[in-house]
Parts: sequence; structure tokens; C-alpha cells
Amino acid sequence: STIVIDTEGGMINDQLIKEYYDYNELAKNNKIVDAYFIWSKSIKNRLLKNYKSLNKNKFLVGGNPRFNYIKKSTNYKLGKNLLVNFNFATINPRFSSVEKEKELLEKQKHTRQWIKNYSSHQIKMRKKFIFLIKQILNNKKINNIILRPHPYENLNYYKSIFSKYNSVKIRQDSQLKEEINKSFVILHNNCGTSVDANLMG
Repeated sequence: STIVIDTEGGMINDQLIKEYYDYNELAKNNKIVDAYFIWSKSIKNRLLKNYKSLNKNKFLVGGNPRFNYIKKSTNYKLGKNLLVNFNFATINPRFSSVEKEKELLEKQKHTRQWIKNYSSHQIKMRKKFIFLIKQILNNKKINNIILRPHPYENLNYYKSIFSKYNSVKIRQDSQLKEEINKSFVILHNNCGTSVDANLMG
């Protein structure tokens, strides 16, 4: 059997469902695979509503296993760190180039003008996040500022900016749950950790 497990399902709304359908090449792949595990009933219902040709029996809701891991954990409390999660992989890629990232967005059926505007917006937003971090560096109520770029982001960009600040810790390890638990506030840019933090209360 050929089975697909979707690890990047995300939160799919009506605007994103076409991108999800196109990028995953479901018109072709739905005919080839025996089963396709997706994150939620919402994704499944929206797919089947918008694309009648899909074989509904092949779509199975598996959920996101990370949610179970977080929900089962106990002893959550507010820490003294400020956790900042970035999501700027398009303009700061770790494993490819900016041009390759833009090609990926084109594959997702975005226009070149949309990609240009999106990239410009990402640059402006990242600049404002960095400005904000520098503004609160000396706040005595904060123990450390934990900066966690997206796993596909290049850390060198941030290291060059914050290397002289001892209270800013730049991390990209797997200890996300622990970092959330050690923090009292999470600042993020379109990041799934907002869901994790909510599950942790």
C-alpha cells in the first residue's frame, strides 16, 4: 500500500484550500495513493466540498500527534522568559536560496506580484520584530528573551544582530514545549506554536 501522512497540514481555511489542493497535487495523487492521512475533519470536509472528483474514502483524519503529546503533559506554569517565534523562511532560508523559495511559492500558484508583495511584507515585519526585541532587552521583569527562528531559517542572520546581547538566546532545538513552559508570553509571526501554547493553557 502507498500511504501519505501529512505532516504540514496546518490550519486550512477556505482561502488556503485551493493552495493545499494544488500544492499537494491531489488531482493526481488521490488516484495513486491508497490512503491520505490529514490533520482535521475541517480540512477533509473543505476538500470534498470544493473538489467533487476526489475519492472521499481515501482521506482519513489522523490529527496532529504533537497535540496529544502536549495535551497529556502536566505541571504547566508561567515562566519568566519571553519566547519569540519567527517564521521568515522565505526571506531567510536555511536549506535553499531566496530564489528557490520564490519558485516554491510560484508552484503554489501565487502570482509574481503576490510573491513580491509577500516578501516585502516579510522583510518589514522581521525588522519590526527585531526592533521590538531591542526595545525590551533591559526589562527587569524578563529573565531571558528566547528567539526561535523557524526550523528552515538560517540562524546566522540573527546571530550577527544579537551576538552582543547576553539575555537573547537563539535556539532551534526540539525543546519547544519546555521553552513555552519557561515563558510567560509568546510573540509569534503566523506560527503554530500559538496552538501549542493554547493547549498548554
